[in-house]
Amino acid sequence: MTNTRPSLRRRLLLLAAAMLCGTAASAEPDLAQVRTETGLLRGVVSSGHRAFLGVPYAQPPLGELRWRAPRPAQPWEGVRDATRLASPCVQAPTQLPLPRGSEDCLYLNVYTPPARATLMHRPVMVWIHGGGFVIGTGNSYDGSAIAAREDAVVVTINYRLGPLGFLGLPELAEESRDGSRGNYGLQDQQAALRWVQRNIAAFGGDPDRVTIFGESAGGASVLLHLVSPQSRGLFHRGVVQSSPGANGISVASREAARTGDVLAERLACTEPAGRLACLRAKPAEAVSQAGGAYAVELFVDSESWAPVADGRVVPVSPDHALKSGRLQHVPVMIGTTRDEGRLFVALMELRQQAALSEAQYREVLERFAGETGAQRVMSRYPSSAYGGHANLALSAMLTDALFACPNLETYETLSRWVPTWAYEFDDPQAPAVLVESPYMPSGSAHGTEIPYIFQINISTGLPPQFAPAQQVLSDQMRAYWAALARIGAPKVSGAAKWPTFRVPTKAVQHLSPDGIGTLKWGTFEQIHQCDFWGALPGAKQGLR
Repeated sequence: MTNTRPSLRRRLLLLAAAMLCGTAASAEPDLAQVRTETGLLRGVVSSGHRAFLGVPYAQPPLGELRWRAPRPAQPWEGVRDATRLASPCVQAPTQLPLPRGSEDCLYLNVYTPPARATLMHRPVMVWIHGGGFVIGTGNSYDGSAIAAREDAVVVTINYRLGPLGFLGLPELAEESRDGSRGNYGLQDQQAALRWVQRNIAAFGGDPDRVTIFGESAGGASVLLHLVSPQSRGLFHRGVVQSSPGANGISVASREAARTGDVLAERLACTEPAGRLACLRAKPAEAVSQAGGAYAVELFVDSESWAPVADGRVVPVSPDHALKSGRLQHVPVMIGTTRDEGRLFVALMELRQQAALSEAQYREVLERFAGETGAQRVMSRYPSSAYGGHANLALSAMLTDALFACPNLETYETLSRWVPTWAYEFDDPQAPAVLVESPYMPSGSAHGTEIPYIFQINISTGLPPQFAPAQQVLSDQMRAYWAALARIGAPKVSGAAKWPTFRVPTKAVQHLSPDGIGTLKWGTFEQIHQCDFWGALPGAKQGLR
């Protein structure tokens, strides 16, 4: 059983924070004001929650601090306004309607229940956004619904993206203190978690009960923190949503170096002795543009901005680390959506303003598995099995090959070492997130479970328009996530029991508006044809 009682040291810290913030019985508390280690903040108080927005957790990574580990934020005088969101980090060029962002972006947002009640020791949930490590921002995720309805403290963070966050040139290791390179975005996340450890008590949060949760690249980040030595002790539970599995979420040092060489050539920084100085002198927008657009093509050989297995921050590939038991032993919830691949096919179709053709389907499969492998895949996933729709066939293939089956292997590996709960989100009528193709229904596409947790549609910034059964599902899912944060297991009174994942039973919780329950043994593998993917050699990993 996980110990949820704070240590004596923590209790003293919480008491000190309460006194500093004016919550002692002798003073009337100002609920909009909180003192952190770097100064006073004034946030927003509503009837349902408090919000402290645009809080700096590190110094702006500008000039000589570009491509260096983040440094603690500087103190300020007076009261800092925390009523507005700060800038997101610089985004990769994309067809999506996203703000371009700024290099001065290392900020976080804190959402709490309406009353401070510092000594309540509320569980803390830190959200790590997705976006392929090249787009996205914590600003898109309003944590107020979770805070108000689950009595938790929610933190959303920004971190450096694309080449500004994951450039892995060898000379960066030479100038760093510990020989690390290429993981500046991941180090930003760790800096935010250290900030949480030092400051969250002032907001009523319990630093001994920190849950990190994230989707897509955010879910991959959770897996990376499980195996990173620098993340040890900074969190106590993890939720991995729609990561592509432990295999393929980091790149080797050699690959990172080659990608860095290409970037330097594009920016005309080719003199070895002055490459870093040249690159640091370039505007952030130019660096981002040279790093390439957000991926809409599938399996095109090109640069990839992702965490680097540098031997320091990420000692070895997460897949190898998990298999050898080199991970933090904390409870983990992990899962995928029923139709993950539809988002990526939708991006292709929106770009070309036409439905995916049969010829394009074959072309993508040949990139993925070669000519011989493509024929085998098309035989297993013929368009005729999907009403003659090549887009649905490709979506199913991507879901199974890149998400469902690799994650099943990750479930099995994790369950050898830590309490593990697996799920599949399945709502064919889920509200679309980010994009929706006019040529096929979005179904339970990549990211569609997010509004069910946050009660916010990140595409519109508005509450989703749920049918009654969808609202029940949303309430139960949010309660499961919060229960893990609160007690270390998704045990919710009145909700369906969620058994732990173990081999050989392999229990996967089915999250659907038609009802929540455990899929029968072997059902998940059959739905996603994992026997086929386990036997297919030479298929590429990842999306581009």
